[in-house]
Amino acid sequence: MRRLEYWLVAILLGGACATASGSARGEGDFQLAFAAGSPDGAGRFMGGTELRVLAVHGGKLYAGNGYWEDRPGPEGPQGAQILVLDGSGTRWRIDHAFDERMPNGRPRDLAVSALNEVGFATAGTGMRLPSRCRC
Repeated sequence: MRRLEYWLVAILLGGACATASGSARGEGDFQLAFAAGSPDGAGRFMGGTELRVLAVHGGKLYAGNGYWEDRPGPEGPQGAQILVLDGSGTRWRIDHAFDERMPNGRPRDLAVSALNEVGFATAGTGMRLPSRCRC
């Protein structure tokens, strides 16, 4: 778990350094991992005006995006999404799309504002679990 957290910090710092130097394709180790407006491996549109939250769970990196103040292109109005990066060298994919619509056709959910791993030490009956469950 700690290794993935260091990897996440390295990605964020690498992105900041690449932005500061003006090049995302410099000669260093930085590689662009996500570009809004691109499809995932299944062809689903991954967009957003911002990635709002990041969380590590089960050895994977999760991100919640938002479409606040979005000006849709040909893909039309989109709802918020939870994206997942399964590991180093893999591509982002959509884990969940909030695609419910309001009566006027606009997306119901525009942004993911909270995303975190939760741990349980007891069952619903109050009995202690043999090992902590991380969900």
